Amino acid sequence: MKRRFGFINQKEDKPVNGNSAKSGLEQLAFGGIGDAVKLLHLDEDSLGRIEELNLFNVSKVKKTKDGYEVEVFDRLKALEALDRLDSGRTEDAGAMSLYEAIAQGAAALSAQRGSRG
Repeated sequence: MKRRFGFINQKEDKPVNGNSAKSGLEQLAFGGIGDAVKLLHLDEDSLGRIEELNLFNVSKVKKTKDGYEVEVFDRLKALEALDRLDSGRTEDAGAMSLYEAIAQGAAALSAQRGSRG
């Protein structure tokens, strides 16, 4: 029954509702992938630290002959899904919602880059 919802809140093992689905899509669309990159650099002795990493955006991990390959979810598809989720509004409002989502993502990236420099 829990799996019917598509994904589970792993910490609490509860099915997610519509608001959580929107939050998840927002995290896929705007979340960082730094921990996914860290995953690539963990050695065998450090694998115990994997639970400390935020791997929400990781869709696939594959072992190759040269190491590991990590794929992340498609941000554009997440944005499109957010737009569909908000499509209960008028068509113009839906377009504005997509614009707002893109603008928020751009602002988040800008803030993130600004904090590095």
